Amino acid sequence: MLTTLQGIAIHGEGMKKIALCNTVVLVAAIFMWPIFQPEAGAAEVKSPVKAPVAFVSASAAFLPLFVAYETGIFRRYQLDVTLQYLAALIATHALMAGDINFVVGGADGIAASRSNPGSIVYVANYLPYHVFSLYSRPEIRSVRELRGKIVGVTTPGAATDPAARLALERNTLTPDKDVKIVYLQSVPAILSALKAGTIAAGILSAPTTLQAQQLGFKELVDIGALKIPALHGGIYTMKKFADQEPLLVVHFLQVMAEGVQQTLQDPASAKKALAVWTKNKDATILDESYRYFAPQFTTEMRVHENQIATMLPFIPESKTLNPSMLIDNQYWEKAKSQGK
Repeated sequence: MLTTLQGIAIHGEGMKKIALCNTVVLVAAIFMWPIFQPEAGAAEVKSPVKAPVAFVSASAAFLPLFVAYETGIFRRYQLDVTLQYLAALIATHALMAGDINFVVGGADGIAASRSNPGSIVYVANYLPYHVFSLYSRPEIRSVRELRGKIVGVTTPGAATDPAARLALERNTLTPDKDVKIVYLQSVPAILSALKAGTIAAGILSAPTTLQAQQLGFKELVDIGALKIPALHGGIYTMKKFADQEPLLVVHFLQVMAEGVQQTLQDPASAKKALAVWTKNKDATILDESYRYFAPQFTTEMRVHENQIATMLPFIPESKTLNPSMLIDNQYWEKAKSQGK
């Protein structure tokens, strides 16, 4: 038998070889097909995906988030992120209502979990220690001299509250007994109260620390140096949302990890992003803010139970909560493994 293929004469024996080759190729293709398929679940995230995110303070504590947004890391992961600056309580309520997907804040999600433990879960934490300083008026020379005096923090249960109480306890003072704690709503308000002399000391963070130094106030305790476990960079979401959109959660955490890396590797771009979101272009303030927070950031963002446990005594009606019910590290573990 003589067959012509594209003008080439091929005899019967050649045809058998071609048929055999075609069969081998077909079988190989069938077995190799799964290898080249997208990773399971990849099709679950459409391109681009809208992801509204809230952060609870316009401070350098949120540098990785600002950097990820300003340098386009979110866009590389096909995430169409909108950032909203919301007070902690409002942000948590918006999360519970489904208006936002993630809150980058602190321990504020714990209080909201009291009525329904496990409904809110912490999926990452890039700032695992309290990063504050206890500043006092010039005449106060040590923490123990605060006995019988007043210390200012922001709001009950907010990160400044346990930070102050733990710093006092480590210096043998009992909050609410030896030292009165007052709530002044914001860090700038604490500085104003120091200036007015209505408090003897207060919890500050950068760049307010720089203003305090310029006014002659003293840093009594660098609370960041105490390495007290905390959720200062805690990222939380609704468990129901995470169950429904696991790949979106993983991608968000990958972005945040890259945001931390970019912040540490490129201080110039980090300060530029900080200037945008704090609306402050003063180079001295930006330098101080970066110097104060950057060394505390970590790319190992696993949430640990002690970061929650240290907060529970200071949040009303939360002392009996089981920290493990507020943590879901599976998304971080997947984000970390895919990033290798």
